[in-house]
Order: sequence, then C-alpha cells, then structure tokens
Amino acid sequence: MDTAPLPPACSYLETVGNTPMVKLDRCVPAASKQATILCKLEMQNPGGSLKDRIALNMIEEAEARGDITPGKTTIIDFTSGNTGIGYAMVAAAKGYKCIVIMPKVRPMLERYLICRQFGAEVHLFNPSLGAPGALKYVKDQLAANPHYWWPNQLGNPDNPAVHERTTGPEIWKQAGGAVDYFIHGIGTGGCVAGVGKYLKSVNPKCRVTAHAHTRTHRSTTPLSGLSMSPSLDVAPLPHTSVGRSSPPPGDRARADRGARAHRRFAQAARRRRLGARRPLPVPRRLRQGTREGQPSPYSAPPAS
Repeated sequence: MDTAPLPPACSYLETVGNTPMVKLDRCVPAASKQATILCKLEMQNPGGSLKDRIALNMIEEAEARGDITPGKTTIIDFTSGNTGIGYAMVAAAKGYKCIVIMPKVRPMLERYLICRQFGAEVHLFNPSLGAPGALKYVKDQLAANPHYWWPNQLGNPDNPAVHERTTGPEIWKQAGGAVDYFIHGIGTGGCVAGVGKYLKSVNPKCRVTAHAHTRTHRSTTPLSGLSMSPSLDVAPLPHTSVGRSSPPPGDRARADRGARAHRRFAQAARRRRLGARRPLPVPRRLRQGTREGQPSPYSAPPAS
C-alpha cells in the first residue's frame, strides 16, 4: 500500500493543525450516497480536539503583543474541557502556569486528569452556577492576581482568526476546492465563524450550518454556546450569527442557518463507529435543514 510522505521532525506545538480529512462511506444512508461527505479529523491534534488551534493562537498572539511572559504569567480561563486541555498543553510547552476552571460533573473527570497531567491546576465550581458563576470566579482571580491573564475564548478575536487562517484553507484544499456545505457544532462559535468566513470568501454560494443537539425533538431550548449567550436563533454568539437579514456587528461571520438534532443520534454514532453494518441514523430533519428550499423546524430562517 502506498503511503503519503512522512513530514519532517518538528516541535510538539508544530503538530497542531493540518489534520486529515476522510470521506464517509458505510455510515452514510443510501439516500445520501450521491453526495460526497467529508469529515475533518480534528481529534488528531496533539491535545485531542480542534481547541488546540485556538489555545495556541490566542497565547501566541498575546505573546506577540507583549501581554504575557513565560515564567511570569498565569493563564486562567473557564471551559467545558477541550479548550482547557489545549491551554494546559500549550502552557506546559511554553513555560506558563495554567489554571483551568471547569464545572464539577462526573463525566468530565477524564478532562480534569488530562489537564493536571499537563501540569495545570483545575479549579472546580458548582455547575448550577453556570457560566456567570465561572466568569465571576475568573474575574475575582484576575482582580486579586495582577500576573494572571484571561484569554477569554468566548470573545477573543484570535479564536475565529486561526480558523479563518488555517482550518478553512485546509478544508478547501483537502476537498479539492469544492465545498458546498459546511456543518459544524456550536461551542464558542469561533470555528463556524472563521471557517465559514473563509469558505464564503472562496465560494460565496457555500452554505454554513451551525449545529447543536437537543434532548428532545420538541425542545424549544435556544441554540447557545458555552457562553450561555442569547439564542442563536435571534442573536449571535460572540463570533457568529445565524439567519440574520442584516450584516452582524463587528467582524462576525454569518451562519446561514442553525439546526438541532436529538442527542440519541450522536449516541448511536458513537456506539456504532464508522465501520457499522447499518447506516448511522442521520436525522431526517437535519438533512432537510441543509437543503435549499426545505427549511427544518429546528433551523433558523434562511438568510435573505
């Protein structure tokens, strides 16, 4: 079997990005076989997620501005886990102290352990306090410690910027310059914003869907990110807007529509993996929500 040339030896942080892309086959329902569905394997980043990209970029841009100094600055932020792992990894490689704030919930135990293995402190808070409680804790720590630095992943423009500069071009190149739809889960909104902005710059007809899961088909819970910000259906996350008829404020990118799918579809996909005999249960309404002229009840209105 022929293999691609191996890249030259590099530093640990240089392994962030340039992740592989695969074409989905057996897990695609027969009705969708006519489409080419590609999946970007961001779990191949050294910290295990695409959040390595934003952690590295936010820290390196702050270094370039002279905002932080290795051995002197402590990085502190709250996270659901993956960005915290990214912070801890980059801090360990560059010589920073790092404090990761996360909700105390049992399913996140593995993330606590990974952050601590990288040398970061993990401070846990009562999840009932939500993001406002975590934000208050971070601000209290900043006020008491002048050498602490808050990347603020939810509002930092260096978050979507790295996806516009790296992730978007990688996707375009790996797809052979043919991307009609980009679908991505909503967290901070940075990836949807950055990648969406780039893809629309090279293909204005590319449709961008911001996707979130829901517990029930009839859920009226607004699409929102970790920021607990207003509903994506009516207002933007820090970096993204969905279905707005007027240009969003600042340098935010527009997502053409939002979509939800019941979380059991994700659970089924996780159980069956990609080598399943039966096709994964792609949500019918989500498929409709990404087709022209077929709005989904779980989608924001199409962009005008």
